Amino acid sequence: MTSFKNGWHWFNSNVWWWLKEDGKYRRMGYVVAWFLLSGGLLIGALTAPHVSNVDDTPLNQYLDFSGDSPASMRLTYKAYSPQKQRLVLRLNVKSSTADPTQQVIDNDLKFKVATANPTQAIVKVIPTTLNHFVVLIDHLAPKFSAIQVKVKTETPQTTTGGTIQKGGSLAFIINEKSSLIDSHLPQLTRRQYAQQAVEADLKLEQKRQVSQNQIIKKARAAIAADDEKITALNKDVKYQTTSQKSQTKEAVASLKQDQSGNQQTIKAAERAIINSQGRVSLLQEKQQAIANGTYQLPAPTKTIRIK
Repeated sequence: MTSFKNGWHWFNSNVWWWLKEDGKYRRMGYVVAWFLLSGGLLIGALTAPHVSNVDDTPLNQYLDFSGDSPASMRLTYKAYSPQKQRLVLRLNVKSSTADPTQQVIDNDLKFKVATANPTQAIVKVIPTTLNHFVVLIDHLAPKFSAIQVKVKTETPQTTTGGTIQKGGSLAFIINEKSSLIDSHLPQLTRRQYAQQAVEADLKLEQKRQVSQNQIIKKARAAIAADDEKITALNKDVKYQTTSQKSQTKEAVASLKQDQSGNQQTIKAAERAIINSQGRVSLLQEKQQAIANGTYQLPAPTKTIRIK
C-alpha cells in the first residue's frame, strides 16, 4: 500500500504536472497562433489590391467615342506606386477622318476621373505632344479599388446652318491589382513629363530624317546604275539589227521609266524631310516654352466618386 501511495505521489508530482503544464502551454500556443493568423489575414486584407467587378480596359485597344465624334482613343500605359500614391496613365487619340475641319484637338477633350472608393486625389492632365496625353493621379491611397477615366469631346463643326457641337464620350477602367503596381515609378513633375515626350518626338523626327536620307541615297544610286546601263546599251546600237535595235529601245525606255520612278521617290523623301524639319522647329519652340514656364498646362482637378 505504501509503495502504491509513493508511486501515485511520484506520478502526480511528475507526470500529471507535466501533462497539465504541457496542455497549458499548448493552449497558449493555440491562442498565439490564432492571433498571428488573424492579424496576418487582417493585414493582408487591408494591404491587398481591391479589384472591382468591372473588367479592365485592355491596353492599346482603341475605343470609339459615343455619339457623332469622328475619333477614338486608347490607353497605352498604366502604372501605380502605393508608396508614392501616384497612378500614371498614357493615352492616345486619333481621328477617323482626314478632314482637318473635323480633327479632334487637345482643347476639344475634357477629362473627368472618378474612383470606386471615396478619395480626394489630384488629377493632372498633360497634353504632351500631338494627340498624346499623360494623366497623373496623385495622393491616391491604396484601396481605391478602381479608377474610371471619362473623356468627353466637343468639336465645333461649321455647317450651312452655322456652328454646331459634335461630340461624344468614352470611359477607361483601371482596377487596383498587383499587375498595376510599379514600385520604381519615377516621381516626375508635369513639366518633366511634357519635356520627356517632346524629347522622344525629337528623336523620332531625327530617325525619320535619317530614314528618308537613306531612301534618297538608294534612289540616286539606282538612277546612276541605270545611266550606266543605258550608256552601255546605246554604245553598240549602230551595229545592231533592226530587231536588236527595237529590243534595245524597249530596254532603254524601261530603264528611263525606272529612273523617273526613283526621281519621284527622291522628291517625296525631300518633302518628308522638309515637313519633319518644320515639326522639329515647332517641337524645339515647345521645348523652350516648357523650360521657361511659358507653356501653359491645364489646371489640376480632383477625383469624384463613381456614380
